[in-house]
Amino acid sequence: MIKISPSNLQDIADKYLKKICIAIDRKKKRLNFDYQELDKEALSLYLCPAENLHEAHERFKEYVHKNFYSKKDIIKNVYFDYNVLFKKPKEKTEKSIDYWLMEELKIQVCPYCNRSYTTTIKNSRPQIDHFYPQRGKNAHPYLALSFYNLIPSCPVCNYKKRASLISSNPYAPSAKYKFIIEDHETPFIYAKTSKEWEIKLESSKPDDKNITVLSLEDFYAHHKDIVEELVQKAYSYKGGYYDGLIQTFAEMGLRSNEIQTLIFGTPIQEEDLGKRPLSKLTKDILAQLEIY
Repeated sequence: MIKISPSNLQDIADKYLKKICIAIDRKKKRLNFDYQELDKEALSLYLCPAENLHEAHERFKEYVHKNFYSKKDIIKNVYFDYNVLFKKPKEKTEKSIDYWLMEELKIQVCPYCNRSYTTTIKNSRPQIDHFYPQRGKNAHPYLALSFYNLIPSCPVCNYKKRASLISSNPYAPSAKYKFIIEDHETPFIYAKTSKEWEIKLESSKPDDKNITVLSLEDFYAHHKDIVEELVQKAYSYKGGYYDGLIQTFAEMGLRSNEIQTLIFGTPIQEEDLGKRPLSKLTKDILAQLEIY
């Protein structure tokens, strides 16, 4: 739902590839056949763009089936062993690849749900979901170490998704999402109870699996209190109540986006939505209320 797009993403990916190659090189000693051509094919998967992952996996799967069928298990173990991410380096000053990657990406909030913090600190990091699963009928084992298949996520989303396929990869979203307040009979601003309106999540993609598999609408139904506060703030904002606050903040040298963050409690600029939970909800509802 929230795009993963730090400004130095390509640099992080390139460094990740070097670390993976070093780890894999140690394991190639187990191969008792000429693996130069295989090496090139396998390496191409590690930084395969998010939008091409499935097709690249199927091509490589066919390549292995045709040329190395009897050796496919050892190929998986050497080139696509997910455990290399967690192996502790010999040098105490170095970090395992999984911790290094999470620190570099600096994903503060789960990109799937935008509800839970996923901050990386010592001995604690986000869970890592395989966008294309490693188990079950949808298994894509040759993407176990593909950079754009490794999604930092909260425990709830990782558990909900498990071996399911969903629609949109946070590295290359294939759908656009928008929260709205949907009235039943009474316009929500006049509704006496929250039962008279619902929080809905719209997608540009029909039957969007991100919404259904991750139960996003069900979870966001529990955030009606946040939306009610936004409505109250928004109409005070429109009525001029905040004019004095805005003037005061402006005199402090704060920019308009910083003032909005102070007023509404979270950044609402597209590039900042991954900094705090519920920022996407806040942004979309304020847009519906015509605040910006």
